[in-house]
Amino acid sequence: MDNTARLRLLIFLTISMAYLAFAALFIWQSSIPFNGQRYFVLFDDMMISMRHANNFAQGFGLTWNRDGERVEGMTNLLWTLYMSVPHLLKIPLPVTSLFMQMSGVLILLSVLSSTWLLARTLVPKRPFVWIVTALCATFYIPLNFWTLLGAEVGLLALLISASVILVCRSTRAEKPILWRCAAYGTLAFATLVRLDAVVVYAALVSYVILFELKTGAERRREFITSATLLALFLGAQTLFRLTYYGEWLPNTYYLKATGTALTVPLARGLEQAVRYLPLLIALILAAWRLPAIRLLVWLFSAQVAYSIYVGGDAWEHVWLMAANRYITAAMPLAFVALGIALSNLISRQRVSHLANAFVLIALLLSWAALCVFAAGEDDRRYMTDKSPLEVIAASFTFNMRERSFWRQHRYMLEVAYWVSELTRPQACIALTVAGIASYFLPDHCMIDILGRNDKYIARLAARSEQFYPGHNKWDYAHSLPKADAFQVWTTDGVDFNEWANTPLPDLKLRKGSPHVNWERHAALGN
Repeated sequence: MDNTARLRLLIFLTISMAYLAFAALFIWQSSIPFNGQRYFVLFDDMMISMRHANNFAQGFGLTWNRDGERVEGMTNLLWTLYMSVPHLLKIPLPVTSLFMQMSGVLILLSVLSSTWLLARTLVPKRPFVWIVTALCATFYIPLNFWTLLGAEVGLLALLISASVILVCRSTRAEKPILWRCAAYGTLAFATLVRLDAVVVYAALVSYVILFELKTGAERRREFITSATLLALFLGAQTLFRLTYYGEWLPNTYYLKATGTALTVPLARGLEQAVRYLPLLIALILAAWRLPAIRLLVWLFSAQVAYSIYVGGDAWEHVWLMAANRYITAAMPLAFVALGIALSNLISRQRVSHLANAFVLIALLLSWAALCVFAAGEDDRRYMTDKSPLEVIAASFTFNMRERSFWRQHRYMLEVAYWVSELTRPQACIALTVAGIASYFLPDHCMIDILGRNDKYIARLAARSEQFYPGHNKWDYAHSLPKADAFQVWTTDGVDFNEWANTPLPDLKLRKGSPHVNWERHAALGN
């Protein structure tokens, strides 16, 4: 190993160590001290998957409730199965999420490696581009937000990057079809992690057929090979779903993609995608002249288009720079493409001795802009009296207790505590925010008011005029009669004469229910 290689290795290890410190700080500050115990929790939606995983590990099946109708209330089958590992290891419930967060750290270190390798594959003589693009991708705040709070976004980003590396290397291989089949296999596997990875799969195959292959025979063979491979993976999933759940598609599909006119999600998706249009336009213009980045831009564009089609994400513009999950998974590709484009542009300006500095400054400014443009309500409040640099600094220091998502997570721990204090395990609990409280009440029957785990609710027409994916459908007349307690934040149509108060304003108990501990309730003075 020569001195240059040693220096690159040292830089890589330094970035890795810095990231480990960054991730440790994030995980620690996202944990919640409550009732004499520190709880590590994931994002609330991910805790829905964790409840499925816990039931699976306990032998009750991949279900929301241990007894009752089987409903596929998650869209990340393989990720949910992986979540069963800490439960099989008998890790205490307050700490199981830490296992998933540590897994996220390992995944993002792998994203660092894959981004570095992708840039190295495309521009082997520009090591500075490898370093800076890997740095931007690994420390991108939305990617860390989702991955370290339990979402499968980081794993999808890794699998997408790996598939692109395989396709890029196929162009120099003796048997390119084997490399491309490995890429297709990687993305077919990704559909097990999250079903809508099929979008990236279709985009990758279409790019290869349209731009990489020369003859009609090659294109037909490629199409048949890739379609057969995808059909095997999708067919296996569908067969399992039909056998186990009795449905062709996950319940979350019916919840989010039906009951609303197509123009409504499209309008919202376009509104959210505006934040990414400057980057997308710049990359498309660069790809026009740079063949090396065309595949990356093609896939990034496909993810943006898919985000528009589904109406964006429910959590955009809400918390801690929590950008769209669909687009975030493709951001490592965008950073590599942008780094190569900037390097190519600056190298033409006869400032080669300053090129690295210009690329570094331009990429870091782009990284900062993308973080700030993705800022949610919490961060916009910071912006009212702080500069964008201060906003980013505040996000890196993670003042979690000032963030609305951290406060909501803690509140749902309080809900779980008071439900366990005031009800017996036979009680049914109806929740609007279903994940965290349900996970820490594994013996209770839980009713998901917003329908992720209710087939009837999922197939209703949307109730809210403002499109908010996965949060537009409810029917209190259907959900509340079965409940011994409920927690809701929208209370239109609820007759509160039937309900008793608790120490929490949004948590109510059904009067006269035999499954409520009325002695404990009386001791609290109502």
